[in-house]
Amino acid sequence: MKSVKWMKSASFVLAALVASANLSAQNALEILKKSDDVVYAPKDQHSVNKIIVTDKNGNEKEMIAEFLQKGRDKRLVRFTAPASQAGIAFLSLPQDVMYLYLPAYKKERRIASHVKNQAFAGTDFSYNDMEAKPLNEKYDPRLLSQTADSFVLELLPKAGITSEHSKIVLTISKVN
Repeated sequence: MKSVKWMKSASFVLAALVASANLSAQNALEILKKSDDVVYAPKDQHSVNKIIVTDKNGNEKEMIAEFLQKGRDKRLVRFTAPASQAGIAFLSLPQDVMYLYLPAYKKERRIASHVKNQAFAGTDFSYNDMEAKPLNEKYDPRLLSQTADSFVLELLPKAGITSEHSKIVLTISKVN
């Protein structure tokens, strides 16, 4: 009879652990969705971003890119510096349609689906990373930790989604 009591107790503990894990997963998804809602809140966005690429020897290359976003599903990224990359542009449209403009050829090219995981314009970002799609649509989050100021999430690609990243560790500010 004691073993039955122990099994009931163990079952309760196991159920509590599973419920805790599910609660953590739900919270992580809620956090990621709220973050996506903040990122995609404006109907139109314009930003200028500095991208610093550091190679394995510690050498840094700095690029400036202008991001224009229309709604939740259209994004244009255009490099303005350095001169060697100025004018290179990437357009992400709904239904997984992407285009690349290379000023040297004065032509745009549609990006084939089999190359969307390749690096974009000398950065560590792929075309898929640059597309206008909320992270919660591409990744399953797990809450790694939190501080008074931030959440740290681990993002794993959803089943059926190919990604060049096995995981992404994302820090999200609690403030904004």
